[in-house]
Amino acid sequence: MNLKTKSKQKIIGTEEYTDSSTGEVKKFKVINEEEQTDFNFQKIWVKDLIELLKALGGGKVEVFCHILEKKNADNIFIGSVSDISKKIKVSENTVKSALRLMKELDYVRMVMHGVYQINPSLIVKGKSKKRQMLLADYNNIKVA
Repeated sequence: MNLKTKSKQKIIGTEEYTDSSTGEVKKFKVINEEEQTDFNFQKIWVKDLIELLKALGGGKVEVFCHILEKKNADNIFIGSVSDISKKIKVSENTVKSALRLMKELDYVRMVMHGVYQINPSLIVKGKSKKRQMLLADYNNIKVA
């Protein structure tokens, strides 16, 4: 996924400086350059997206929606294939197939058995710094 950021600048006032060669007094804007922020992103209302995906149907979509609904603030989802299957009433083969596809597409990575992290490039709740931190964690997960 192509990630872009930009630096945000904030004008915090003006100051006067005297040109030492001419004695002319000039006013300058004082700018504070803030941390890098996400650029060219789009907001997604997860509840609406989930409802749309569910309406489109299919067991694999149900698995994906369940994971999105149940992830924690660090994009971690905890649940076994059996647990997911029982909770959303799809077969274990459907859950396995959906997880395999999401891993192949790099939407999720398995942290350990029954623990998955959702790719922060896809979705994250929080600011740019949190996303960058989660991306670093995500990229350190060994792809199996």
